[in-house]
Amino acid sequence: MLGVAELLVDVLGKVLPASQRQKLDNRLLLARARARVSIPISETTVFAKSKENRKRFEKNLFAGDRTAEPESLPKYSLLITLRNEAESITELLDSILLQTAAPSQVVLCDGGSSDGTVSLIEKWEQTHSERSWELQLLKAGDVSIARGRNLAAREATEEIFLFTDAGVDLAKDWAELLLQPFYFDPETEVSMGWYRAICKTQFQKALAEFIVPNIAAIQPETFLPSARSLAVRRAPFFSVGGYPEHLTKAGEDSLFDFYLKTVVKKVAFCPDALSMWRMPVSYFSLARTIRGYARGDAEGGIIVWGYYLELLGRIWPPMLELLLAELVFWLGFATNSNLVLLCSAALGFSGLYRFYRLISAYGAGSGKVSKAYRLGAVSTLVINQALGFIVGYLERPAAERRRIATATKGHLLLLLPAPFVFAQDREKTELVERLLSDSWYLSCVTPDTTD
Repeated sequence: MLGVAELLVDVLGKVLPASQRQKLDNRLLLARARARVSIPISETTVFAKSKENRKRFEKNLFAGDRTAEPESLPKYSLLITLRNEAESITELLDSILLQTAAPSQVVLCDGGSSDGTVSLIEKWEQTHSERSWELQLLKAGDVSIARGRNLAAREATEEIFLFTDAGVDLAKDWAELLLQPFYFDPETEVSMGWYRAICKTQFQKALAEFIVPNIAAIQPETFLPSARSLAVRRAPFFSVGGYPEHLTKAGEDSLFDFYLKTVVKKVAFCPDALSMWRMPVSYFSLARTIRGYARGDAEGGIIVWGYYLELLGRIWPPMLELLLAELVFWLGFATNSNLVLLCSAALGFSGLYRFYRLISAYGAGSGKVSKAYRLGAVSTLVINQALGFIVGYLERPAAERRRIATATKGHLLLLLPAPFVFAQDREKTELVERLLSDSWYLSCVTPDTTD
């Protein structure tokens, strides 16, 4: 995709004014830079309970198989955002009640539910007054997921925050396993859990193979956990400003994880700390979810841009051929020309074959679902990822303006002779923190050493 964009810039550069040509060059430069961004590597220890995971992550496994009793584990606040979760909110609250390591506080931030979710929470609270933990319900109105998480964090009373989402069921030992690293190594700053999808249809099962990470392929040092299963200390959470609120809707947890990994030193991965995600049932809800993820990644401007740009570069030829096939078909239909209709059929066949080659490159899958469902799932994935990324890319300038608007002093451009790692280079870190706390917006530019 970048190669195509560079060719277009070269062609357009000969006819466009110098100012417009410079804007295109800058866009291309930024896209190339973002495609090269890699996920920060953190010192990660794995706390695994099952034999399968202990063998799988043997390289990073915590020395010894000790486990602390639930009553010995540190206290925590459980923070959850929700909107229109009437079908599942009581099941989530019940699963919290069954936790072997109970929270001392649960903060629910409602983002403007209109389906009776709030009344169900209030009714559940009244009928479960014997619980050992405090339940706090924030009625925040129409706010984003990121905003809801941050509002809940401000109400938290404990040093350790545990995050999950509405629409999940928590395993009984979910919190207990997430807290083990904080007990055995008090310097642990982040504990990353795992999640699985609850699938009711064959199509859900097929799609889950592509939108839920494969645990066998996880590299703990670079893993970006879902907010469905995460524990983080108060200090690092607020040091990165909480979840990024400038994004339109989704993608906030991946960008937050990226920021978090630049400031923390010790991280733990707990693959047996499971939350069970209830996947959307309808096709359109699943497609909307995928588009939302891709749009958030594009607006964030950092995570896996290389993947999305490669996807766009591979998907536009078959899509263009299919579009031309439709246009030529209607031209042949209007002119009653068999030759034109034959050209339309040839273009359509070529486009479908190219698209089939594209989705076939996604691997054979697990074999648990039929090939037809798998092809439908991959088609849904690539089309909606491409659409979501394009929308997010177009929306990115507005998202950046929202982010910059939080800085009241202005925009500073720091020209650094070499890259620095936040929190490791003390002098530069103190400078950056001082400017950020003083309400400046910062951009750091370093030499490109890859060319």
